[in-house]
Amino acid sequence: MTSHHETHNDLHSEQGALPAEHPGRAKNPTIKVLDLAWLEFVKPDLAASERFAHAFGFTTVSRTADELQLRGTAAGAPCVIVRRGTRSRYLGAAFRAADSTDVVRLADATGARVEKLPESIGGLTVDLTDPSGVMVRVVADTHELTALRGQPTQLINVGPEVRRANTTQRPPREPAQIQRLGHVVLQTTTFIQTLNWYLEQLGLIVSDFKYYQGQP
Repeated sequence: MTSHHETHNDLHSEQGALPAEHPGRAKNPTIKVLDLAWLEFVKPDLAASERFAHAFGFTTVSRTADELQLRGTAAGAPCVIVRRGTRSRYLGAAFRAADSTDVVRLADATGARVEKLPESIGGLTVDLTDPSGVMVRVVADTHELTALRGQPTQLINVGPEVRRANTTQRPPREPAQIQRLGHVVLQTTTFIQTLNWYLEQLGLIVSDFKYYQGQP
């Protein structure tokens, strides 16, 4: 009988990284961001972008000839900011700092400048570039959008708990509303340098490493 080795078996212990593995965090990061704030894009047609966003479940915060702000139902900043440009491209992500002093600390550590964000967003930003060449904003004191009313949940019977019996449910034919941003996916050819930059500068922590079998 041959043994079968799963790719993710014994990669980590409950106590953290095994010897010689990346620890997944920085010992003394410059700051520790609180959350992902929004993503920024450039698109040539803001009207088409808005139609797609509404079909996807976003709600418009504001739209001008040059900028579109989109949100979910949760309180906070807009989720997506789209600016008009000649070709479609991803600009970068904004992360929310605990307060303005963290923005200043990060600017001092990186040699960047603290700048005011447009009045439509409010607050301060320090704009950086990660090792992959992607823009990263760290913001604080932005305007807080109040929560919107979310879609009602459907009644679901689970195990012995019968909440609905012989009653038809007809959910409205509409997009599932976006609540908030949960994560952003980045692709890079400079993996370790980029990973370490986010851990050391922004204080992010790795939740999971995934390996190809036999890869250290």
